[in-house]
Amino acid sequence: MKAILLPAVFLLWGLTPGGAQAPCKTNSTDSLNLQQARAYMVTLINRDRQSQGRAPVTLDLVASGAAQGHTDEMVEFGYSSHWGLDGKMPVERYTEGGGADADAENEDDSSGTSDCSNTALTGSQAQSTTGASTLPLVADPRFSRATIEGIESDLFNEQPPDGHRENILRPNHNHVGIAISLAAEGRSWRLACTQEFVDQYGTYAPLPAEVNPGDGFDLQGKLAKGLSVQSVLVRYDDLPKPMTVDQLNQTGGYTVPQDTIANYFLGDDAAPVTTSNAPDGQQFAAHIATPASWKPGLYYIDVWANKDGSKDPMLVSQRTMLIGNANYTQWSPWLVAKDAKGKETSLNSRKGCGPVGQSGSTRAWTVQLRNDDPASAYRIVFELFAANKNSPANWPAGATTITLPAGQIFTAQPDATIPNSQGCTVQPHLFYSVAPAS
Repeated sequence: MKAILLPAVFLLWGLTPGGAQAPCKTNSTDSLNLQQARAYMVTLINRDRQSQGRAPVTLDLVASGAAQGHTDEMVEFGYSSHWGLDGKMPVERYTEGGGADADAENEDDSSGTSDCSNTALTGSQAQSTTGASTLPLVADPRFSRATIEGIESDLFNEQPPDGHRENILRPNHNHVGIAISLAAEGRSWRLACTQEFVDQYGTYAPLPAEVNPGDGFDLQGKLAKGLSVQSVLVRYDDLPKPMTVDQLNQTGGYTVPQDTIANYFLGDDAAPVTTSNAPDGQQFAAHIATPASWKPGLYYIDVWANKDGSKDPMLVSQRTMLIGNANYTQWSPWLVAKDAKGKETSLNSRKGCGPVGQSGSTRAWTVQLRNDDPASAYRIVFELFAANKNSPANWPAGATTITLPAGQIFTAQPDATIPNSQGCTVQPHLFYSVAPAS
């Protein structure tokens, strides 16, 4: 019997550097915008990697974009965590952002009080239930080189246990995403940064966001020259649950789930993994069944590969997908959903949730639905939820039910106010479900 492989455990911790310089204090000759700050941090990372004989990494825009929303949220709401308010972890954010390789996150954050008046922001600071104030994001932040240097120094020069340093120096890394966010008002500021190290050694066909038990799915890709598929590993995790700021600030390092559901090796009969070799790399394909015995949840799909000249397999792809979630409903292919900008949206894939506005916001969401079914009507329920300050459970703040006749279009932007008096410390989320009209 072949041994089940487990990935490296990443214990990656957020830092709060002492005496941090106010990131909003720059001058005209030392002022980096976000793109420049990302590039400068990559330069510093490669300096540190070179000092230990490691190959350089390249800026990864997909990983940068997937992480930016998370750092924005951290500085706005005042928490430090690898989890988000929606309970999602780095791999899930990376997958939803379009990433398909292996990803490992470093995080650094700081806060302080100094003259940040050059941000030209006004307004009150709303209090969260933890007593920490929410701060508005700086839309076009500027960072000094000293600020970026301080972040990299905190991560690279930390004392054992030094998971950040190990992550920076891991030999298999060849790309990195950088996300940096600043929130400031008056004399208060908060800064957060994540480094999303990526192991990019192939290209992979998209996976469905969700499959039902019994449907199965196809896994396909092509590895870089010198690599060959070793196995496909499937892991189970509970569905993410919304978290409060207090809960997030109590978290530490993160690991990928260890509940292995299946491990398919090349040549196994259970889920045949087929390969074909070409001069520029190996192509592979596998059909992964999703039997009814797999309980509903979030599943991690790993691809492991052997590298010429190495005895140890390497993780080259890790993505998440929903399988058999009882709280999610299959959306009819006849229904087409568009967002406020007229773009077709993932709302049409499943019942789900996504941030729609802050505490106290109104006109929080817009959706257009078109029923192309020539014969059937559909009953659709929209519910707006927010976090109760007295419980991690959700409470309903509003609901809309419609019946969409055949061939009709529904457009709505209802007022959906979450009163601050209710202690909403997590962004409201929109849940929706669909069923044939009786």
